[in-house]
Amino acid sequence: MTKLTRRAGVREFAGMFMGAAVLGVCVSDASAQVPEGLTFYGAINQAIMNYDDGVESINYGRVDNAVGDNVNRFGARFDRVLSSGWDMTGTFEFGLAPKRSNQVSQLDRDNSSWSFDETSLRKLDVAFAQDGVGTFYIGHGDMSGKGSAPDFSGTDVIASNNPAELAGGNFWRLDPGGGLKARQLNESFGNYSSGRRLRLRYDSPQFANFRLSTSVGREVLTSGDDSTYFDVVARYDKQWRTIDLAVELSLKGLGGGDYAGGSGLAIIHKPSGLNFAVSTAHPIIGHTEAHFGYAKIGLKRDFFSFGSTAISYDYYNGGSFGAAGSESLSDGISIVQRVDKYDLEVFLTVRNYDGYTNIGLPNEDFLKSTVQAFGFNWTF
Repeated sequence: MTKLTRRAGVREFAGMFMGAAVLGVCVSDASAQVPEGLTFYGAINQAIMNYDDGVESINYGRVDNAVGDNVNRFGARFDRVLSSGWDMTGTFEFGLAPKRSNQVSQLDRDNSSWSFDETSLRKLDVAFAQDGVGTFYIGHGDMSGKGSAPDFSGTDVIASNNPAELAGGNFWRLDPGGGLKARQLNESFGNYSSGRRLRLRYDSPQFANFRLSTSVGREVLTSGDDSTYFDVVARYDKQWRTIDLAVELSLKGLGGGDYAGGSGLAIIHKPSGLNFAVSTAHPIIGHTEAHFGYAKIGLKRDFFSFGSTAISYDYYNGGSFGAAGSESLSDGISIVQRVDKYDLEVFLTVRNYDGYTNIGLPNEDFLKSTVQAFGFNWTF
């Protein structure tokens, strides 16, 4: 396969996007029953963050909350119904997060290396959907396995199954000694989320509460990655009068021929608001040994008329992400208050990080660290 440079890749999928859009318009009926429409949307996701690495407490001030990769983003969506009965949707979306919470660190407190370039692109794709058939995507966007873990807690805006998404740019401090280790928290935690790529993707309709999603894609926004990535995700959703349940199984391509298998389950008792989620992933093909397990318990209730209140406690245990035989732990308490009228979420979280080894590896025991963050996520 021809190697794509960063700019050549952007030109290629931009051309693909425009070609698909032109194709859709050409085959559509000028008198389509539903008028085409252009919608603008976005989100502003901000926090005030303080991080204590065991030696120094750092107030980073305002940061762009990166949990769930739901940073500040702005987009446009074009919808049209084709004469064939298919719905066509074109999407363009970019992120604007010069001070991501998971990129600031003790050595760069403002993320001074940030620049607005092609890597700020989040989505540039066309989707074709029809009832009973499913949805096909072509262009740059979410792979099937991006962030695939069911969660009914209502706190996922600030608490995900990758704890490093909040403050992962910070470096560990060695225990003993307190010196900075040349390893960031981002390298010690992970959840095998597949991210966004130039891809072909298919999402099936729901049959007997089951849905299937599969995608194949390549990385074109950054250089040095020639791998082809392949994901398959199967999900089961069931709603009863008092309980909602979601179960998910996934196979995610990691690049270089490596694959990880993942699973997740979430359940909520609707009258009480009690909810629980668990997810895990392990390598099944390839050379990596990294694995993780995650659990969250929460309560989501309408204490106020203007929106739900959610509180949760979560626990993460990862192995061999930073180095073979290393361990990483994190736990956190999070509160999210919704204001429905304004599509606003106000959040507060306190999270701990710990890294160590059980097999005597040198320089793999670290001081415990803590992060606090308070902020809001406004979608429009």
